[in-house]
Amino acid sequence: MGKKKSVVLLTLITIVLVALLALVAVPSFSFVFKGSTKIWQPIAKQYELDADLGGGFYTHYYPEGVISEIEYNAVLEEKQAIGEEEANEYRDSFTAHKGLFLSTDEDAGIVSVDADGNYVVTDSFKEAFKATVDEVAARYADRGYSSFRVSVVDDYSIKVEIPASDTAAGTAFQYLSYTGEFTLNDGTKTVLENSDDESVTDYIKKFALETQDDTSFIEVKLTKKGVSKIAEITGNMVDASATALSFMVGENTILQLTVSEKMQAEDRSLYITAEDAATASVMCTVLNSALNTGDTGIVFKTVGNNDIGVNAPVYGDNVMTFMYVTVFSVLVLTLVLLIVKYKGFGVAVSYSVLTYFVIVTLCLALVTDAVFEVSVGTALFLVFGLIATAFLSSRVYNVVKTEFYAGKTVESSVKAGYKKTLMTTVDVCVLLFGGAIALLIGAAGLHTVAIQAVICFAAMAFSSLLWTRVLNYLLLSAAKDKCKYFGFVREDDDDE
Repeated sequence: MGKKKSVVLLTLITIVLVALLALVAVPSFSFVFKGSTKIWQPIAKQYELDADLGGGFYTHYYPEGVISEIEYNAVLEEKQAIGEEEANEYRDSFTAHKGLFLSTDEDAGIVSVDADGNYVVTDSFKEAFKATVDEVAARYADRGYSSFRVSVVDDYSIKVEIPASDTAAGTAFQYLSYTGEFTLNDGTKTVLENSDDESVTDYIKKFALETQDDTSFIEVKLTKKGVSKIAEITGNMVDASATALSFMVGENTILQLTVSEKMQAEDRSLYITAEDAATASVMCTVLNSALNTGDTGIVFKTVGNNDIGVNAPVYGDNVMTFMYVTVFSVLVLTLVLLIVKYKGFGVAVSYSVLTYFVIVTLCLALVTDAVFEVSVGTALFLVFGLIATAFLSSRVYNVVKTEFYAGKTVESSVKAGYKKTLMTTVDVCVLLFGGAIALLIGAAGLHTVAIQAVICFAAMAFSSLLWTRVLNYLLLSAAKDKCKYFGFVREDDDDE
C-alpha cells in the first residue's frame, strides 16, 4: 500500500477510535441542548454492578409450617396478651430447631415423634426441602446474575441475595419462590396438567422473552401436539364464553392469555403481552422451571415488600471510582511504556490496545444476557487482557530486533518476527479462550463471569493476532525512516 493511502486510512482509524473512546470513557458533564440541560454519561458509567460493588437485596424463604424465631416470639406475645391458655396452645404447635420453629401438626409432615418422645424432622421433608433448594438455586442461576447467593439457614429456610441492579428484585423474590406443578386453567377447571400418561412438556417446549420496539412479549413455544391441544382448549373456551387461559405454578397464576378466538393450526407459538421486560424475564424463569421440574413438595410463604432487606456494597461506596482510576491508570501507563520502549511499533501496539479496550467496554454494555453486572472479576479480566495484548505484541518486536541486527532488512525482519511468534501467540489465545468457553459451559452460577472472560479473551486474540499487524503495516508504510520507526540504528541501512 502506498504512503498516502496508509496515511489516509490511519487518519480514519484514529478518528473512529477517538470517537469510540469518547463514547466509552469521557467523564460525566452537563450541557445545554435545545434549551434543556442534559447530562453526558459515558458507557463506563452506565454498567450495572454486582452485589459486591453496588450492594443488593435479600430475603428469606420459609416453607409453610416453618417460621423464624422473631415471628414466633411476636405471635407468642400476642397470644400471651389474650391468655395463658392460648399461649400454651401456640407453644405446643411448634418445636424449636436452631433459629427456626417447626410446626408439630401431623398434617404438615415436617416432624414426627421418635421412640423417646422427641420431635425429629421427617425424611420426606428433608428430601423435599433439598430438592427445592436445588431448584431455587437453578432459577436464580438462570437469571444470569454475575453474583448471587442462595444459602440454607438453620437447615430448613433459604436466604437469597441478589444485586441491587435488578430492577425487578421484588418480583424476582416473589415469583421465584412459587413452587408446584405447572398447569393450565380456563377459569373453571384445569385443562392441561401432568399425568401418568403424558407430560405438559409434550405440548409446551418453553417460555421465552421477546421484545419488539418498546413492547415485551412472552412467547409460549408449542410442540406440534401442543398446537392441536391449545386449539382444542381455546375452541372450547370460546364455546363456553370463557376469556382467560391461566398459566399456573401450583396455586399461583403467573400470566394469563385473553382468549377471543380459537387458535389457528398454522400458529406454532402463543404471544402474551408483558408488563415490562424485567418482569417477563422473571415469569419465563419460573414457568420454565415448573414446566421441567414439577412439584418438589415444598410451598413457601408469600414474600412481601416488608420481607426484603438491603445489603450495603461489600467494598464500600467509592470502590467504583477506585476501579475506574486503576483501570485507566494501567491503560495510560501501558501506552506510555509501549511508545517509549518500542517507538513507532509501540504506537501500533498502543492503537491495538486502545482498540481492545473499546471492544471490551462496548461489548460489556451491549452484549448482554438477562441481567449483566460488572464485578471486580470484570475489571481483572479487562486489565489482564489489556496487558496480555501488549505483552504478546512486544514479543514480536524482540524477534524483529534480533533479526534486524543479524543483518536482515526491516521488511524481512518484520515478516520473521510475526512468523516466529505466531504459534506461541495462537497457543496462548486458544488456551485462554478455551478456558473461558469451558467455564461458560461447565461452571454453574458463573454464566455472566464466563461471558465476560470470553469477551476479553476474544478481543485480546483479535488485537494480538490481526489488528496489531495491520496497524504496524500501515504505520511502517507511512514512515519515512523505517529504522527510526523501530528505534533501530545501523550504518549503511539498505532500507534507506
